[in-house]
Amino acid sequence: MKSQLYLWDKLRQLKKEEILLFKNTFKERVFPVFKNVEQEAEKLSNDIYNDFMNRTCSEYDIIDPYDIAEHATEIGIDYYEKYSLMRYNTLAMWISMLYQFWEQQVRKFLYDEERNYFSIDFKRFCSSGINDIKEEFNYHNTNIEKLQCWHSIKELRLICNTLKHGDGGSAQELKKIRPDFFTREGLEEYDLLSMYNTTLLEEVLNIKEEDFYNFCDILTSFWDELPECMYSNEIKD
Repeated sequence: MKSQLYLWDKLRQLKKEEILLFKNTFKERVFPVFKNVEQEAEKLSNDIYNDFMNRTCSEYDIIDPYDIAEHATEIGIDYYEKYSLMRYNTLAMWISMLYQFWEQQVRKFLYDEERNYFSIDFKRFCSSGINDIKEEFNYHNTNIEKLQCWHSIKELRLICNTLKHGDGGSAQELKKIRPDFFTREGLEEYDLLSMYNTTLLEEVLNIKEEDFYNFCDILTSFWDELPECMYSNEIKD
């Protein structure tokens, strides 16, 4: 008999809806928290300056308003830098989580289908990650690396690994295919990862909100591109 991976319509739709929920939750409930960081920092600076200048204090005779303005500006900059980094880290965390969620989606799908034919220990099944997953699909005569979405999924995996491990093999591979992730406008001549030797303590990777939404769409298209039925070659009963 043959073993089969059966991606029936409702199951396909469920997988896609799970990814869509990630996209909508991030867009509507998470990232809007950081929408006005620049304005908040400016308001903080102005409030501190105005509050100080509106006080009645004899010390004003010896305090230069320029010093007050400079102090207020420094506080505003510090506020902006801290919450800008938190915005970056939140985006990085969701991008990483998105990839891990998708990989677990796929692993669970494969396990649920193959346990109909084989006795499988889930702890060992596809435990090495994406390479094992590709092998299971290949066993069922489906090369997922041939899917149109695969190049972008590879990018997502490399970003996830780079965020986790820093300047390692994944970062070097990602630099070859997406060097723009490692530079920023006005700093094109610098490799920020090599400069800072971190991916989370500084805003190193040039990732944007739209990148997250694009990756969500790519992972949705993965489930669209898979055939409904994927069969292995003949196996013994």
